[in-house]
Amino acid sequence: MKITIINGDDWKGLYIDGKLVFENHQLEVDDFCQHCNIEAEFIEPDEQWFEQRLIEGSYLPENLVDVKRG
Repeated sequence: MKITIINGDDWKGLYIDGKLVFENHQLEVDDFCQHCNIEAEFIEPDEQWFEQRLIEGSYLPENLVDVKRG
């Protein structure tokens, strides 16, 4: 499978194997995954935990299991 993304001014296009499968002003990760048949999970981290990490300058941990979920 070959994926091509077109960024034209304020318009995006997603092609898979040379065929247009999606176009819009934005190409969100969930749209991309859906059209490419990729399973994706979206997690909202615990707000206080995440803010503290930002203050410390460490952002997200290396391992997913270490993310404190909201």
